Amino acid sequence: MVVFLVFLSLVTALAALAFAAVACARVRTLEGENRALLNRDFEVRSSGVDPRAVRDVAVVHYDALEEMSGARSFSVALLDGQGDGVVLTSINGRTEARTYAKAVIAGEGEVLLSTEEYRAVRSARLGYGPAGGTTGGAGTTRPRPAGTEEPVSVLSRSGHVPGEGRHTGGGE
Repeated sequence: MVVFLVFLSLVTALAALAFAAVACARVRTLEGENRALLNRDFEVRSSGVDPRAVRDVAVVHYDALEEMSGARSFSVALLDGQGDGVVLTSINGRTEARTYAKAVIAGEGEVLLSTEEYRAVRSARLGYGPAGGTTGGAGTTRPRPAGTEEPVSVLSRSGHVPGEGRHTGGGE
């Protein structure tokens, strides 16, 4: 009985240690994102640009349907300096395409956002889209937001994916 209690205590302690490590890593990620949001807010307030103008844009491409491949579906976040704006989502299938628009207030959707829509909003808010602020210009490689998995298309001002040589559309 004592051996069982010791074993149970050891398993519980290891589980608590693993939970603490995961929580610590998540807190560090959120701390970095919060710092980036504060820096972007400072840029908006000190730039003299109308804070209501669209300045944060990001695109997320993905495969929404099993019948399609090639990341034909996408979500686009168009936000102002305070994180207000819209997310446009196009779900493309073999025979039809559906388009959705959802309002975003202060970086949060008025209605529940899908995972891809949330990733687009977060990427835009952190400056990983075409209006990346003063931290990078055209052709500058920007790190991906922590916790995002492939594929995320982040366009620079020239319409190129940073770090890649191929043209993704758009243009100057």
